[in-house]
Amino acid sequence: MKKKKKIIAIVIVLIMGLSLVAACGGGDSGPAQQAPPQPGQGSGSGSGSTVVGQEGAVVGGGEPVPDDAVYAESLDVITEGTALAVLNPFNAATNTTTTQQVFIMIYDRLVNNLGEGNFGPSLATSWDPGDFRTIRMTLRDDVYFHNGEKFTAEDIEATIIASREGVGSQSHDIWRVVESVRVLSPTEIEFTLNAVNVDFFTSISHPHASILNKSAIESGTERDFWIGTGAFSVRSFSSNEYAAMERNENYWGDVPRTKNITFRNIPEMSTRTIMLQTGEVQISMGTPADDVPMFAADPNYSVFELISNNPHYISFNMNDPVTGDHNFRMAVAHAVNLDELAMAGAGAFAVGAQDGSLYGLFSEFRNTDIPKVPHDPDKAREFLAASNYTGEPIEISTGSISTVARAAEMLQEQLQRVGINTTVNVMDLAGFMSYASYRDNQSQMTVYILPTTLSASHMRNAFFPGSGLNRASYNNPEIASLLDMAPTITDLNARRDHYLRLQEIVAEDMPYIMAFWRLQTLVVADGVGGVILSPMAFHDLRNAYMVVG
Repeated sequence: MKKKKKIIAIVIVLIMGLSLVAACGGGDSGPAQQAPPQPGQGSGSGSGSTVVGQEGAVVGGGEPVPDDAVYAESLDVITEGTALAVLNPFNAATNTTTTQQVFIMIYDRLVNNLGEGNFGPSLATSWDPGDFRTIRMTLRDDVYFHNGEKFTAEDIEATIIASREGVGSQSHDIWRVVESVRVLSPTEIEFTLNAVNVDFFTSISHPHASILNKSAIESGTERDFWIGTGAFSVRSFSSNEYAAMERNENYWGDVPRTKNITFRNIPEMSTRTIMLQTGEVQISMGTPADDVPMFAADPNYSVFELISNNPHYISFNMNDPVTGDHNFRMAVAHAVNLDELAMAGAGAFAVGAQDGSLYGLFSEFRNTDIPKVPHDPDKAREFLAASNYTGEPIEISTGSISTVARAAEMLQEQLQRVGINTTVNVMDLAGFMSYASYRDNQSQMTVYILPTTLSASHMRNAFFPGSGLNRASYNNPEIASLLDMAPTITDLNARRDHYLRLQEIVAEDMPYIMAFWRLQTLVVADGVGGVILSPMAFHDLRNAYMVVG
C-alpha cells in the first residue's frame, strides 16, 4: 500500500497513548501558557510542514485500511537511544522513555488518560473519586495475566506494596500517596490517600503505574516482573540490546494486528540509517539528523517530527560543598552559552530554552516570566571568585545518550573558559541513575533529561526530597510543603498561581539550569501505521502495523 509521504511537526498531542484509540496524558487543568517554538532552521523538515494540534496524531493519519489487507508478521523498531536496562517498574533504572514504551506494551494501568482532565476505563471500568482522598474502583472481570492467572484486586494491592520497596523509581513516587488499600472483592478496591489529591488519576495513568501479577511479584525472579496483562508479552530480552515481544492472543482488548514487535538499541548512528534502507527495521526513532532529509525525499518512507516535552538540563548536587554554593551555581549559569550548548547536544534538532524554568514545554502553568540567566563570562568569573571553588576538578556525570553526552562535553569546554576545571563521566544508564540518585548522589553536576507530563504535577519528580528524578538532591522545605499542598488545590486559578510561585522559588535556588528541548524524528517505512505519537517520547506501538499486500 502506497502512502502519500508526510512530514509533520507535532507541537502538542495528548501524553502517553495508553489507549488504542486515543493518545493519553493531557494536563488536568488546561494547556500551556504560550505557543511552543517552531523547529530551528535546517531541521531537515523542509517546506510544507503541517502543524497538528491538540487532537493528537497517529502514524498513517487514521486512514482506513482495506479489510483484506495483509500485514507484516513482525516489526523491528530502533529506539531513541535511552537503552532498556531492566524490565521492572519498581527498579529506578527504568526511568527512561524507551522502557516506558515497553511498559505500555506489556502491562495495563487502571485508567487511560484522555487529556484535559478526562480519564477512560482500562483495568478499572468505573470509579467514584469521592473527595479525592477515598476512592473506590470497579475492575474488569475478564482479564488474565500472561501466566494465565486471572487479574483481581489483590494484584493491585500487591503492586502497591512492592512499589514501596522501589525507592528511586517512578512507581514508588506514584503509589507512595496511597495510605491504605482495601480489597472489597475480586473486582472492587478502595484506596485511601494520605491527603486530598486531584492529581491521583493523572499519576495512575502513567506507564510506571502498571499493574503486575501478585504471585509473580512474590516469586521475585527478574523474569517474573515481566508478566503483565498487556497486548504483548516478553518473548526474550537482552539488557541494553533489545526487547522482543509477541502478541497476547488472549488480550482482553483489541488484539494487535502485528504478531511480533522488537525494540532495538542501536548505538551507532550510521547503522540506524543502513538498517532502515535495507529493511531490517521498519520504524526508527533515532535517525541521524543529517539523514532525515534523504528519507523525507524518498516516497518509500514517511517522516514525522515532534518537539519533545521533556527538557534537557544541568543539575547541581546541592549537598556538595562546591556545587551546593549558590555563588558557584551562578558562576556556571553565567558561563553557559545555552545556544551553543543546544547546538552541540542536538544540532539543528535543538529547540532552545524560552525562559529560565525547568519545565515541560507544553505542560500546564509553565512560568514564562522567569528570565534566563544571561551568558556573561565576566560575571561568571566574579561569582566564581566569591564561591567555595579552589580549582579542583568538578565531575559532570551523564548517561549514555548522545544528546546529553555531547552537551556535557560542550559544558566542560564552556566552564574551562572561565576557569572551572571539570571531568566528564559518561555512564551506562542504569549505572548513572544509581550514581546520581537523591539519597546517594555521588556526582557533583549532571547533564540529563527530565521526563514530564502535560500536568504540573510532574514538578514533584524533580523538586521533592527523595523523588526518583531529583538528581540535584534538592531539599527546600518550603518547596516540599508547596508540592504537598498542590494536589489539594481544586480551584484552577489558585492552582496556577501556586505553581507559578513554585517555579519562581526553584529558579532563585537554582538546583537546575534549563538547557533545551529536542525536536525528535520518527521515520517509518511505507505501509506502516497505527503508531500513536507522544511529545513525552514514549509512543504507543501496541496497534502498530505494516501493510504488505
